[in-house]
Amino acid sequence: MRSLQYKGILGILCLLLTCQYDISGKTVFLFLLAVFCFCLTDLGSEKPATVIFIYAFGILSLSMPAACFFLPLVSYDLWRYHLCRWHCLFFFFPLYSPFLHPSPLWFCPFVLCVFVCLAAVYEKKLTTLEEQMHKLMDDSQEVQNLLKEKNQVLLDNQTYHIRVATLSERNRIAKEIHDCVGHLLILLPVTTLSMM
Repeated sequence: MRSLQYKGILGILCLLLTCQYDISGKTVFLFLLAVFCFCLTDLGSEKPATVIFIYAFGILSLSMPAACFFLPLVSYDLWRYHLCRWHCLFFFFPLYSPFLHPSPLWFCPFVLCVFVCLAAVYEKKLTTLEEQMHKLMDDSQEVQNLLKEKNQVLLDNQTYHIRVATLSERNRIAKEIHDCVGHLLILLPVTTLSMM
C-alpha cells in the first residue's frame, strides 16, 4: 500500500514536471504508458518481460524527451525489487536526451531518479524492518502464550502441593490427637484402678 502511495506522489510530480515542458496528447500517452509500466511491475515483478518493457521505455526516452520525465516513475520498481543489475542506466538516459538540453528542466529527471533511488531503497528497508517487527511480535506473542501456559501449570502444581501438604498436616494432627486420646483412654482405667 505504501508503495502505491509513493508511486502516486511520484506520478503526480512527474506529470507536473512534464506539463512545465510540454503539454500534448503525446505527454498523456507517455504518462499512461508509465502508469501501465509500474502497474505491470506490481503484478509481475519478477518476470523478464517486465524488465524488458521497462528498459524499452528507457530507450523510448532517448527519442521522446517527455518520456524522460517519467523515468523516475518507471525506475522506482527496478530499484525496489532489484529486478536487474543495470538499473543504473536509468540515471543516464535523461542526460543523453538531446531534446532536453536547451530546456532548463533537463536536469530534473536525473535529480528525480536519484531521489527515487533513495526512496526505493528506504522503502525496501522499511518493509524489511516491518516484516522483522511483525515476526518479532508473533514470536513474542508465542513466547508470551507459552509463559502463560507454564505459569498456569506452575500455579496448578503449587495448588496441588499446598493441598497435599494441608491434607498431610491434617492427617498428622489427627494421628497425634488419636494417639493422645488413645493413650489417655488406656491410662484412665489404669489410673482409676490404681486409685481404688
